[in-house]
Amino acid sequence: MKNDKFSEIEIPEVVREIEFLSNENISSLSDFIKRLEKQEVQWHKVEEWESLDDVEILELLVNVVAPIGMLSVVCESSHNVGGAAYRLNSVDLMEFVSTHIAVFGECFFNGDVLITSPTQKLIWFFHHEGVFAVVSLLKMQ
Repeated sequence: MKNDKFSEIEIPEVVREIEFLSNENISSLSDFIKRLEKQEVQWHKVEEWESLDDVEILELLVNVVAPIGMLSVVCESSHNVGGAAYRLNSVDLMEFVSTHIAVFGECFFNGDVLITSPTQKLIWFFHHEGVFAVVSLLKMQ
């Protein structure tokens, strides 16, 4: 995505960031996602999520806990050819999500989504089955 508000970063950089914040060894992002799925946290169901636009889903996530500071974002487009994870300031998150479909031709919430805030040591995890949780990296099980 060509924009001076967002920068592309490699997915392994996000994995290293999560390892540092959680003090855990992570073999891969997909293994970490499997761990997130098993966390005993409050899961929020998004009714009829496939009929909502990305901004509506994002508002549900940030209304639980608002992200602060620099964020790392991994979404479905991060896994496409030439894709990358993204680094952006939390004040730019809404713009990033709202323009995603125009840039990539697919919804932002079109699969698993991770939004990591090193400042808060939190991850907003949207699961591809229409649920989400805000997970503390300090309390991973």
